Amino acid sequence: MAKIDISQEIANFREAIYGEEVRGSLISVAEKATAGVDAVAESAESVLRSATQAITKSDQAAAKANTA
Repeated sequence: MAKIDISQEIANFREAIYGEEVRGSLISVAEKATAGVDAVAESAESVLRSATQAITKSDQAAAKANTA
């Protein structure tokens, strides 16, 4: 999975002086961080689906082996 780089947003936040700049930079950091969290959640869901499918196939194979 790609690493989410928020270094530019943090630099912008540190350099912000006026209220509007500060607010805008905070929003930018929050939006990018949220996108990163969403990407991780989607990835975790995908891994969970794959693991569930593997378990199901394993259980089916075990049942066939027990029958044989």
